[in-house]
Amino acid sequence: MQFLRARLDEEEWIAKEALGWQTGSRYEEQPRAWVRHSECHTPARTFAEVEVKRRILDLHREVEDPQEMQTYCSECDLGRDKYPYYPCTTLRLLAVLYAGHPDYREEWRP
Repeated sequence: MQFLRARLDEEEWIAKEALGWQTGSRYEEQPRAWVRHSECHTPARTFAEVEVKRRILDLHREVEDPQEMQTYCSECDLGRDKYPYYPCTTLRLLAVLYAGHPDYREEWRP
């Protein structure tokens, strides 16, 4: 969806500008980018992101298939000749945001 891609591009630009100010490359300038970056990451935004990620987790549930002795994703459909193993790529992509956490497992990396 082009709308989401544009918002991501905008957030990336703001973060790059804020990083440039924070690391001192333009230390004397007004830190507008840093303020804008801070405004993008409010508690309300965090709560909304957490809710969205929880809803994605609810959609992509683990389902056991005792006949195949495997677990698969309840939401993903990769076709009859492919198996949507759990955790699916969607969940692996979400999890990679927490790759620095000690409980993160490298085998989840997409």
